[in-house]
Amino acid sequence: LYYKARGADGNSHTACAYSEDGLNFTKLPELWLKNSGPTDAVYHEGKYYIYLGDYVYVTENPLTPEGAEVYPTFSPGGAPSNFDDKIFFGNMLFRLKGVDKWFMAYQGSACQWDYPARFHVALSDDLIHWTKVQNQQPFFSRGKPGTWDQCGIWFPEVIEHENMLYMFYEGWGKEGYVEDRNKPYADG
Repeated sequence: LYYKARGADGNSHTACAYSEDGLNFTKLPELWLKNSGPTDAVYHEGKYYIYLGDYVYVTENPLTPEGAEVYPTFSPGGAPSNFDDKIFFGNMLFRLKGVDKWFMAYQGSACQWDYPARFHVALSDDLIHWTKVQNQQPFFSRGKPGTWDQCGIWFPEVIEHENMLYMFYEGWGKEGYVEDRNKPYADG
């Protein structure tokens, strides 16, 4: 289990816990990686792929980043409408029945460092090299002004069940109506 730990220094770090039964977890005594935040982890063909935003750590030992091969996934910018110029994060992976590809849903913003406006998708054959889907229509967008998720959406988890796709995500709507959502508003 990889999770975000906020230290006394105010920075976010990646922490790790393990379990024998999936119910009771033991935290590692040390941080897994400092100054990072986990987004997703996949076990595939004997290796762990641990995603930390724009990097993936590939290892056979999930308890430490030491010895892991580290690859960039992709960088901000270059997505449709350049919606992810400022930031991309929250990459969550999924597969579809009968499709020999990996899919990554991720969040991005052209104007906010946080509080992303939309989700988009990238594709991979090997969990390391990713290509952004160049469709101008977003995979999913934050809510309209005045709705519960008007300000930002995070971590798009997509699950296929009985030939339907279901998505779970975190959203935030700041009290009241936000008139100009293209200006930073987190401190306002």
